[in-house]
Amino acid sequence: MSIAAEPLHRLVQTTFEHAGTTAEEARLVADHLVEANLMGHDSHGVIRVQPYVNLLRAGRTTTGKGIRITRDAGALVTVDGQVGVEFDPARDITLLRDPRATHLMVADDYDFFALLREKL
Repeated sequence: MSIAAEPLHRLVQTTFEHAGTTAEEARLVADHLVEANLMGHDSHGVIRVQPYVNLLRAGRTTTGKGIRITRDAGALVTVDGQVGVEFDPARDITLLRDPRATHLMVADDYDFFALLREKL
């Protein structure tokens, strides 16, 4: 079965909005899940919608929290994603701009997708 990306994105985004995420969080999750499928990484794509929605409904992940810096040691910053929706904390981490930073490493899919899109 083949589904066009745009209607699939709308379906995923709407699903997450109905599950309780903000519109922005729902858009981010839909962006990443659909993009993973388009890049051939099906195991990281929309197949994850149901498990993520289950985690939201069970209260095992949260929405609207962003990140919290737990340690700032100059060249190393440790952050807590506060059990946020999968991609939102990763986006927040990559948006931390600090003049001390010369390299950015995040253990998440977000950097991979950002590199491909922006060719950082």
